Amino acid sequence: MEAHNNLVDPSGNAVQSLWEWAKTNNCYLEPLEIRLNEDGFRAVYAKRDIQEEEKIGSIPGKLVISQETARTALPQYSDLPGHVLLKVYLIHERLRGVDSFWQPYISVLPKTFSTPLWFNTEEYAVLKGTNLEFAAEEYKQKIDQEFDLVRKTLNGSTVNEHLITREMYYWATTVVSSRAFSSKLDPNATDEEDQQIMLPLLDMLNHKLRQPITWSNHEGQVSFVCNRKVAAGEEVFNNYGAKSNEELLQGYGFCIENNEVDYFALKINFRATSTVDLKELLLKRFGLTDFKHFLRRDGEIPENLAKQIRVLAMNRYELTLGQNLAAENMEFLNYRNEIAMLQMYRQLLAQRLHVLNTAVQQSSDPEEPSYAYTAGKIYRDGQLEILQLNFTQVSAKLCQVLSNATKDTVGQTDLVASLQHFLGTVITMEKVVSDREFFEVITNNIDGLDEETILALFIIRCSTNVDGRWYASLAKYQDFHDPNYSNDLFETSAGGLDPEAQEDLLNLQEMYDALFPYMTSTNPDLFPANIYTWEKFRWAASIVDSLSVTIQTPDGAVLAIVPT
Repeated sequence: MEAHNNLVDPSGNAVQSLWEWAKTNNCYLEPLEIRLNEDGFRAVYAKRDIQEEEKIGSIPGKLVISQETARTALPQYSDLPGHVLLKVYLIHERLRGVDSFWQPYISVLPKTFSTPLWFNTEEYAVLKGTNLEFAAEEYKQKIDQEFDLVRKTLNGSTVNEHLITREMYYWATTVVSSRAFSSKLDPNATDEEDQQIMLPLLDMLNHKLRQPITWSNHEGQVSFVCNRKVAAGEEVFNNYGAKSNEELLQGYGFCIENNEVDYFALKINFRATSTVDLKELLLKRFGLTDFKHFLRRDGEIPENLAKQIRVLAMNRYELTLGQNLAAENMEFLNYRNEIAMLQMYRQLLAQRLHVLNTAVQQSSDPEEPSYAYTAGKIYRDGQLEILQLNFTQVSAKLCQVLSNATKDTVGQTDLVASLQHFLGTVITMEKVVSDREFFEVITNNIDGLDEETILALFIIRCSTNVDGRWYASLAKYQDFHDPNYSNDLFETSAGGLDPEAQEDLLNLQEMYDALFPYMTSTNPDLFPANIYTWEKFRWAASIVDSLSVTIQTPDGAVLAIVPT
């Protein structure tokens, strides 16, 4: 699907007049001709063989339409923003008809377009569930505000403002968005700020990715040079750059099927948590403050996105360590954090997939879809494909990390099987329940114990059972120290006590006092006093808090202690 041009017979008077006007004004277009392509749209073709590095077209500076052109012609409206004034000038010249110097150019411009700004209800429905569903509406509101400003500015002027309709302003807006170039090409430019300019005739080439073409501004001329050979009769393309279908649809009104540079724009948001301020500070220190990312067809997680989610997935222990981390350490912190990051990212993709899949399932194509609808559908289907590719890729990555975390040499490729295998090799409530004697004493003697406390008690038990399954792995953590569980109640950099850490530690002390010595007196063999000390309980609680992650499975969430 290529750029949508106006369906005008190229042998008609409008194109003939444009060609004559161009020659009269010293344009060079000798190797080119305009005719309809196989899709019925106007396109530019090679009239003869074009050599590599040959100039294929040029226009003099006097044919460049810029904001300065508009300001000079309409000084009474110079208070309008430059990009708005450029649109007003195009409308002004269109209304002048044959009296306008630019009439041959304006007469061949499309009168309607297929960008979302022009979508009807049926066409707009195809955007449901995509980023453009709301972005297109926001853009339309912005253009409507510009139009209201224009009408207010023109009120009482000599211009027949009633002729400048909203549709006319949409027309000028889309002419600029679909055909404008950078003012760096303007031979007349005096302002260093990059602005939009119009290049009549040169803007008629359709887009093709990686088309080797050079734009230049030299000796008062704007020229296009083709950097490859083009055979006679072959279409001559411009290259708008590596643009996604979202950009192409919004600005130009067309999309490319299987666009290799397409992307899904993803923006992450903070959840309000007690540690959000610390995470924001860490992200700023690492320069990770741009939260908009672009997911590509290769399925790779953007590097900065992965780093940001690693910070968002940090628990208090990791945040404490993070204050001394360098940016390069954000490639990988530990298995607990990496699993949490990948699950968080996977869940984010799953949510977006659900929204888009639901929209697709609830939609139905019209019997005779318009060009705009078809373009919108190509965009939507591409977004769905990119999301699915990235979801599949992160699922595979999660399988790999779960295998690495448990030193699994087999390596599962199915995520459900991988989760089951992983949970079978780490400490979870299922392991507590399987220790029947311990679990029955816990549940029969104390009502309402939370899962974290039960796991802490179980870790103490396992850490002293030399013949037990978990003794060797827990032995590695005998010297584990989380500052948040220090007897000093974790002093902040400001020099005072961290209220949250202090409260948590006091609550932990209250829990310990509620359990002991009661559990020791009623079950001395299971809970010996020399083993279930306050220091040991605090240590085990810090293990649970610092090394645990919630694993999302098809059957629900499971809290697991992950080895580092």
